[in-house]
Amino acid sequence: MKLLELAFLYLLVGAGCAVFVLARQGAAHGLDAALLLPFWPLLAPALLAERAESPGKPSLLLDESASAALERGMSAARSRIVEIDRALAKPEFSLDAALLHHADLESRGRPELADTAMRRVQNIRRLRALRERFTAELEQVGELLGQLQVQAEVVRLAGAPDAGVKELVRELMDHVEGLDAALALEAET
Repeated sequence: MKLLELAFLYLLVGAGCAVFVLARQGAAHGLDAALLLPFWPLLAPALLAERAESPGKPSLLLDESASAALERGMSAARSRIVEIDRALAKPEFSLDAALLHHADLESRGRPELADTAMRRVQNIRRLRALRERFTAELEQVGELLGQLQVQAEVVRLAGAPDAGVKELVRELMDHVEGLDAALALEAET
């Protein structure tokens, strides 16, 4: 199976899980459904197994504003990754080609042009670093969401509040703020 086919199948399963959650639990669980697309292996078991006896309880223990902020931050980060990937796929954004071009200009004794070529190399590296930052933040948020889902089930089944849930939610929101800060920083430059 080719990578593209595997990615399509992965997203298809995630989309199916998302549609099922929306049909079963309603539009109020839109964030849960959206998170199922990329993180279905982590979230689907808990979301799909939610009992009907607690339909009003948010599955991720986040209030509306926190859920909205999380959804906005993750959506914006995923969009940025797609935009960066599109840019990096263009031939003029090839780091190897830019490095070779810079080395060629230096070897031919063209320091002014080599300096300009080096700025291109630095900008390509900056784009790559930005992509890595967004990807790492999204992965961390995914891990935290998985942990939060498990803790939410523990709270639901034990019937007692867990102090760890509040800390986990706070850590999750810190990462959302980190995504927002990265997006704001990128917009300024």
